[in-house]
Amino acid sequence: MQRVYKACLPRPRHLRTTPVAWKYPIFGLNASALNPCAPLQPTRSAWWMTQLRDLRQQLPLLSVAPCVLLLLLFSSTVRTQSPPIYSIGAHGGFIIAHSPEVQNTRGARPTGVEAGLGFADRSEQTYAICRCSTESGVNAQYIDFDNSILGKAAALSYYFEPQFALSPSCQLGVRALCGGIYLSNPFHPQHNPANQSYSTHLSFFLGLGAGFRYRISPKLHTGLAVLFLHTSNGGLKEPNKGVNWPVLQLQLQYVPSGAEPPRGNAGEMQQTRSTGVSACAFYSNKLVAHGDKRRYSVYGVAAEAFTQLSSVSGLLAGMELYMDLSVKEKLARQGQSIDHQPGVGIAAGHVFFLGRMQFSQQLGVYVLKANPSFDRIYHRWTLTYRHRHHWLVGFSLKAHRHVADFADLRLGYRWQRVKDRKENP
Repeated sequence: MQRVYKACLPRPRHLRTTPVAWKYPIFGLNASALNPCAPLQPTRSAWWMTQLRDLRQQLPLLSVAPCVLLLLLFSSTVRTQSPPIYSIGAHGGFIIAHSPEVQNTRGARPTGVEAGLGFADRSEQTYAICRCSTESGVNAQYIDFDNSILGKAAALSYYFEPQFALSPSCQLGVRALCGGIYLSNPFHPQHNPANQSYSTHLSFFLGLGAGFRYRISPKLHTGLAVLFLHTSNGGLKEPNKGVNWPVLQLQLQYVPSGAEPPRGNAGEMQQTRSTGVSACAFYSNKLVAHGDKRRYSVYGVAAEAFTQLSSVSGLLAGMELYMDLSVKEKLARQGQSIDHQPGVGIAAGHVFFLGRMQFSQQLGVYVLKANPSFDRIYHRWTLTYRHRHHWLVGFSLKAHRHVADFADLRLGYRWQRVKDRKENP
């Protein structure tokens, strides 16, 4: 009796669980509720707490940055653009197995469906500057990677697309996407050890492509495009070989305003262009090896000079200096010299000016390499938000070829000179 009595004592609140239900209910009640010694299962609230704790361990705070900036960018777009444009679409493609570690994804044929909400700028002023109209907005996608190792995904991204009129009913568009993605089946040493492509549920999502749009009627358009899509976590957690897949996209678009893009000579238009410099400090952290609990800091400073070629694009050049403490730890574990030097690089590239946002793409070369095993060439993708004309906040992703090195958060300040110019396009 004493042993039974102890087994039936109430448990502490944080260990309290719900008995497993008996097969047959009694008068609509769980019969197990009448048996305090029945087998126990976690309550629904305890199960959700476990899932949230596991997600928090796999989700570095830095992965949330694209979603925050995405909301800021979309709110700015809504305030400054024309009536909405609605779109739905589908796409299919194939995965590029770009390294020996991800050969288990070869042959997969990802497919997906998407929906978008966009806003077009078809003003005469925009046409006078770039001889095109522009469209920007938010795109949501559901993706099936057609591979049990990779699972499925849901992506939310901001897109920007200059559109060039080829005829009264046909346009050529160049689309860039940047945002975040939720991945269903990350690497796990017991449950999914074969996944070397990604190890976090939330990652960065990038895309670039071009295509044609045909005007069926003033309010209904259809489009066909080729896009190259990429996802990785920016080196926040290993393994992180990334997923690369080109797709063929078919899209149907509804334009309530039914506006046509302007064509022909737009006359003399006043253009505002700017030149300037910016400086920022950035921070990130990295793991040295999978399974480590300690993350090592990456911090540095960067400076850039830019010039605006049109209202939406420009050129920039700059340099960066940073320290990567994870490299020092990695060299020490390998028994090599721990005399660690900073990384110094110079880079040049292109930038999109999207209202208060800037999206830049740079190709750089190291003057000093922080890690001897690094390639001499790197590329960097940066999205920043401008607050009160001068302050900048954003994130950036740096990679060597197809492998991400790290993603960082950055805070900076910009000095610029604005000049007006009259041109006859």
